[in-house]
Amino acid sequence: MIFLGRLGLVLFVALVSLRCLANGHGEEPSVTPPVKLEIPKLEQTINPELKTETKPEAKLITKTESKVDKLDSKSESDTSKATKEAQAKRLYELFNKSFNRTQIAIFCLKDQDCYKPEDEVLKFSEINIKLLQKLEDLVAKNDIYAMYYRGLIAYERGLDYKDRASYIRDRDFISTANILNVYGNIQFRDARKYFQGPANAKHTEACKYLGEIYAKGYGVTRNPEIAMVHFYCAALQYLNEGKKLNAELILKYMTETGIPNDARTVDVYAKIHGKAK
Repeated sequence: MIFLGRLGLVLFVALVSLRCLANGHGEEPSVTPPVKLEIPKLEQTINPELKTETKPEAKLITKTESKVDKLDSKSESDTSKATKEAQAKRLYELFNKSFNRTQIAIFCLKDQDCYKPEDEVLKFSEINIKLLQKLEDLVAKNDIYAMYYRGLIAYERGLDYKDRASYIRDRDFISTANILNVYGNIQFRDARKYFQGPANAKHTEACKYLGEIYAKGYGVTRNPEIAMVHFYCAALQYLNEGKKLNAELILKYMTETGIPNDARTVDVYAKIHGKAK
């Protein structure tokens, strides 16, 4: 009996403690609902901020990408120009090298010690023709640099014929001098034709050489006014490129054209000496 009484007392205490746990420390379900309610509020407050922050970033990215695209296109354009100029210049250099070898082979014809000089003349002459044709193909595509270097080849060959003719003093060979001068004038006219396109595009050297052609009457009737137009173009371009000494040389050419007190000469002089208004 005593044992049963103690057992009942233990059971009673256990039931009471379980009830206390349920009503006291066990109120976890009443705590969790507020947490669930706060989660949507946090999402609602955070989402608008995220949206407002991403829009400027997206705009910034698109602007940056557009700037990069512009820089890429600009660099590609500059690269294309540099490539075209290098290609035309390389053809010009190869032609000069081959042309010089041709001249050596021609002079070698008079030397009995030369080995098959006729073959050398033919070989390098064919190379010259092929190089000129490559330049002509680029000229047909309106390549400004090919026009310039093709004109430079013609201009230098014209000077070569003219110089060789000037060395002939003997009357017995005067006809040879006349033929050389005729060949030179043909080359100068070709040079004028090829230089015109680059000069219209403000190519500095093309403007300079056209000025010399008209100032000295190389293959054309001497025309100081047209020479002044091209010299003025060359002088301004040299100044823009920071080449003051070259501009001073062009100024000297301008003063020698025979047009006194020309406004273009005065303007170039003022720009060189820092007196331009």
